[in-house]
Amino acid sequence: TDTFDLTQDYRGYPRIVGDTVDLGAYEVQTNCGSSVVDDIPKTHQTMWLQVQNPVSSNSSAEAELIVTRAGVYTIELLRLDGIEINRTNISLYAFTPATFSLSGRQPLSPGVYFLVVSDEAGEHLIQKILVQ
Repeated sequence: TDTFDLTQDYRGYPRIVGDTVDLGAYEVQTNCGSSVVDDIPKTHQTMWLQVQNPVSSNSSAEAELIVTRAGVYTIELLRLDGIEINRTNISLYAFTPATFSLSGRQPLSPGVYFLVVSDEAGEHLIQKILVQ
């Protein structure tokens, strides 16, 4: 029984196709290709970010990012007071994990930071990072 009534994706396609269950926002109803990815509306861009949290101040902090649409993404690390610590642009392929350094070449001092990932359309993903 579907307790949450999640039998359809965002566009109304069934979540169960054959014997496969997919829990993403968009279910792939055909062979996966660029046309399927391009069919996802730009306003519903999805970004996944994996960061070890908290981060040790004496280690090289890294994060992994996966996006649903290829393009150039801006990655910023901001201190709690809004001061930019690091900023980089990275070209990403859809559904291909990319690993990057949070702080560039400098070690992070203990404190609270915000990792901000932005796409070309201005959509943002923000993750609070604690450095100990």
